[in-house]
Amino acid sequence: MFCYIIGFTCSGKSTYGRWLAEQEKTEFLDLDEELEARGGQSIAEIISAGGMEYFRALETDILLRSADLIVTPPQIYNPRFTAVIATGGGCVLSPLNRQHLKQIPSRVIFIDTPWETIYRRLCLSPRPLFQDKTQEEIRQEYQWRLPLYRECADEVVNPC
Repeated sequence: MFCYIIGFTCSGKSTYGRWLAEQEKTEFLDLDEELEARGGQSIAEIISAGGMEYFRALETDILLRSADLIVTPPQIYNPRFTAVIATGGGCVLSPLNRQHLKQIPSRVIFIDTPWETIYRRLCLSPRPLFQDKTQEEIRQEYQWRLPLYRECADEVVNPC
């Protein structure tokens, strides 16, 4: 069984995912990093070259193939998770992605980080999807996505 970590941009998905994989003694996969590695470009460059629709299509492809990307067989003494997989913040925007997360044998953990923490992190480490948006526009996107994360989640973790 796979464990998928979902949440808004800068919520701590990769940090929590790495920690959880270490605790579970299993493999960790960051789908944003995998997307960049496959494309040979940063997410910002992928969006700039192909547009948002192209980026979202790649994101869906990576998510649907994520089980095939795991290279390390699970440890015999750890049957809980085959791997921990951190998704991109926008993966829940696609109905196909949400369906995938709900139908495959997996545990989906939503990192429910408070808005203030997310915004502070975004200010320290701007992300290409939000560079040209106001604080209010980002907050509205955050609020719009919350029900989608909750719809997919088997468990909610508040890291703060």
